[in-house]
Amino acid sequence: MQVVYWQHMKTAHWVVTLSMLLLGLIHSFMGFYCKVLNENALWFVGAGVAIIFAGLFNLLVCIQTNKTARIITMMVNTLMAALFVFATQVLHGPQVYIGITLFVLAAILTFLRKVPTDETAYKSYSLKDSNV
Repeated sequence: MQVVYWQHMKTAHWVVTLSMLLLGLIHSFMGFYCKVLNENALWFVGAGVAIIFAGLFNLLVCIQTNKTARIITMMVNTLMAALFVFATQVLHGPQVYIGITLFVLAAILTFLRKVPTDETAYKSYSLKDSNV
């Protein structure tokens, strides 16, 4: 039963991570559709890139879990969630609330993720044992 629970947690973290990356890509590409390249457009693109980088931190934790990566990713997720909450003072679109939801979920899932205690846990990621 516990194995099934952890598999669902891993799947949920993958879905949240891919959603973050998609949100960041959409956010960045929409900045290029502005008619005039000005300071606001650059901030828009920069925010999208920040979301992408935060998603990449989560991707790292999804692929290879270690204590340092978990701690840094929890800090990144918490900071991003706080920035999205701060943005609600000015922005009221659904993308802000989607961002809050994604980063709060990611912070919780990163916190709950197990850290392997031995090297056999990483065996599935080793290319030495594959028949490729």
